[in-house]
Amino acid sequence: MQDALAANSDARRGQALARLSGSLAVAAERGTGAAGSSVLAVLDRTAMNLTDLDQVLAALESLPWAQTAPVQSLLARTPVQAATILDSPESAERIAQIQTLLGASQSIASFSSILADPAMLTGEQRADLLALLSNSWVPNEGGWNVAVQGSLDAIGKTLGSVQMIDGSNINLLSNQAPLPVTLSNELPYPVTVLVHVTPSNGRLLVEQNDVEVTIEASSRKGAQIPVTAVANGAVTLGIQLLSPTGVLISTPSPVVVNVSAEWETLGTVLIGVLVVAVFGIGIVRNILRRRKQRRTAADE
Repeated sequence: MQDALAANSDARRGQALARLSGSLAVAAERGTGAAGSSVLAVLDRTAMNLTDLDQVLAALESLPWAQTAPVQSLLARTPVQAATILDSPESAERIAQIQTLLGASQSIASFSSILADPAMLTGEQRADLLALLSNSWVPNEGGWNVAVQGSLDAIGKTLGSVQMIDGSNINLLSNQAPLPVTLSNELPYPVTVLVHVTPSNGRLLVEQNDVEVTIEASSRKGAQIPVTAVANGAVTLGIQLLSPTGVLISTPSPVVVNVSAEWETLGTVLIGVLVVAVFGIGIVRNILRRRKQRRTAADE
């Protein structure tokens, strides 16, 4: 069956199916009772073409002497051969690496809550984990270590793919204004995050602590955080990204805001004084010009 799935041509697949059909015919002939003989096919998931699996199963179901059966029926049968299990303890280093892999897998499961369909991340990661836990790696310890490190590096890159872009300090010159924040998403899927803001002191009041933002795949997007100035001075905002379920996505990024709200009032007063002065000068010039015209007319 493995040869049939791995065949790269119809001729080779037909030859493998013919051998499989003959083997099953022999097993059926040797079987006893109405149920016949149970046969288990074990496939190597790394060396088969899954698109041909339906074709191979259809060929098996067409055989008059064979039919598919659940694995529970095989497990329920009394074994005809005795088996001896030998204890082969794992090394402490391998166990530690497996624990690290399992912890990273849990991190991906929590991180995936920023996606509408978390299985787009967890499915692929779980398949990689199962491949790394295969016993086929046991004789290749060096290759397994390299594969484990590569998997951990890929997981670390995924966990850091959604973050806030660090910017410069912000000067707040008005009593109320939205503070701009730029977010980046390097994943090939759109994500939804909550921008959580915590001020270091009471000089600045954050009107909405959690702002929901949806970032398209492989893109950046800006968010606006509405704030109100209470007093002048420096305020450090701790900005975190959370998933809609409250999972921490990124570590707090500090942003320093220099609050100078009196400049708005002072600027308004200065502009008002300037406008009054301009109009006043114009009125005075008109009065003086008319007086001069009257004196000239009187002299004449």
